[in-house]
Amino acid sequence: RLCEGLHEDRVRWQRDRSDRVAIRRFHADGIGELGRPERLDQQLVLPADLEGPCSFADVYVALLTSKQATWYGNKTPQNSENVDKLEQLFPGARYVLIVRDVRDVALSWRKKWGKDMLLCAHRWMQRMQRAIDLLESVARDRYVVVSYEDLLQDHRAVALRICSFLGVPYDSNIDDFHEHIAEIVPGKLNYGQPVIAANRNKWRREMTDATLGRLEEIAYPALQRFGYPSAIGPGFRPITVAEKMTGRVR
Repeated sequence: RLCEGLHEDRVRWQRDRSDRVAIRRFHADGIGELGRPERLDQQLVLPADLEGPCSFADVYVALLTSKQATWYGNKTPQNSENVDKLEQLFPGARYVLIVRDVRDVALSWRKKWGKDMLLCAHRWMQRMQRAIDLLESVARDRYVVVSYEDLLQDHRAVALRICSFLGVPYDSNIDDFHEHIAEIVPGKLNYGQPVIAANRNKWRREMTDATLGRLEEIAYPALQRFGYPSAIGPGFRPITVAEKMTGRVR
């Protein structure tokens, strides 16, 4: 077996000629549900300093890269729902929760994936409520909540705030980050492009009143909690079973 003598978050790595197979098995079984890269380098081998006892965090970092770095990050939306698990695997981790107006999120979901907007509102409300509840259980100096709309308006100011929170120096390349990205990611049209400051409040132009009102009712508690005033939704009215079924069929 890959791991033996498991005690709390300590494991002993057993190195043999089947390292690559073992790495894949551990990555899929041990931490797969927390989000993982789409593929692993076929030639990946763990560094020699993992010969003895190490933490899950050590193994995870070794899986992600062989480069020496002070900070490692993982940007997986599902992480927001798994802070309690992440706390067990990465004690002392810091969290950056980026919150976007659910009305624009719903439009994006519909345009990109053809998903139902009401179901999106329900899912967003569940995820964001769970995220902030879990984050409020850790030390206040280990998480920060960032508004997506603030990021669009002044990405430099928000980046400075995040760097200060993490305790890392600000890199001036952040100011014109798009000029330092050469790769193209399939399916991500805006990857490597300048910040689109106008990419907000699209719901005011593109959403019908009927959909807007119902969406706001479904997501009402989280909208209020994160400071997004309701435009026409009078209060909380949860999604119905029929609406869930319709959304999933679509």
